[in-house]
Amino acid sequence: MEMVGFFISFRANRRIVVSYTVIQESSCKEVLTELTEYFNCGAVYDLPSAASRFQVENLDKLINHVIPHFAEYPLHTVKKESFEILSQVCHLLKEGVHKTDEGLQQIIDLAYNMNKEGKGRRLTKEEFIQKMKAKSSPKKGFLWWEFSILKLVRVEGIV
Repeated sequence: MEMVGFFISFRANRRIVVSYTVIQESSCKEVLTELTEYFNCGAVYDLPSAASRFQVENLDKLINHVIPHFAEYPLHTVKKESFEILSQVCHLLKEGVHKTDEGLQQIIDLAYNMNKEGKGRRLTKEEFIQKMKAKSSPKKGFLWWEFSILKLVRVEGIV
């Protein structure tokens, strides 16, 4: 597979989105469609870059379909650690831990470890935590951060 990733995104109001993503050239889109059948969840999207993406963002589907697969058939690369972190975060989210300051801090600490080298990071963990604590008006826009095995990306948009 071309690119496989486990992602944790932080959005406004303590909303945390977890996902499992696989990207292939569009000519291999049928492989991604087979993943939706195999995992019995997820969706396939065409990307503007002549590629397609299989993605599962539903917390329950991740816990009940994707995580058990990788628990039974573990990865043997650096992505193994990212999977283990994603699995921990999914279970913490299911328990509602993110609703407390301590729980949110725990999830941020875990997510920050998904990309230890920090390639592409613009902020230290401490700066990121301060940004998370700052309140922004939904009318002005939203700000979220994605942690992945690749890099930390800042994304801005208008609501």
